[in-house]
Amino acid sequence: MTINQVSRIKNNKNTRLKKKIEERKLKKEKKLGGSPQIKGLTLKIYTMTPKKPNSALRKVAKIKLKRGLGKKKKKIIIEKIPGKTKS
Repeated sequence: MTINQVSRIKNNKNTRLKKKIEERKLKKEKKLGGSPQIKGLTLKIYTMTPKKPNSALRKVAKIKLKRGLGKKKKKIIIEKIPGKTKS
C-alpha cells in the first residue's frame, strides 16, 4: 500500500462518521421542522415495550403539534418521556 492509499482509507472512515452524525441531526430536525421547541397538545400517555432484543416498559406520549409544519399540516407524533419509567 502506498501512503496515498492509507490516507484515503483514514479520510473515508472520517467522512462515514460525519455522515452518520449529520443523518441523526436531520432526523431530529425533521420531526420539529427545524425548531428546537414547538407547542403541542398531549393526546395520550401510555407505556410501550421496545422491539425484540430489549424488554422494558417505556413511557411514551402521543402529541398533536399546535403549529403546522409547512402549509397548515398539524402533525401527530409519538415521543419517549425521559426519566424513570415506572408507572
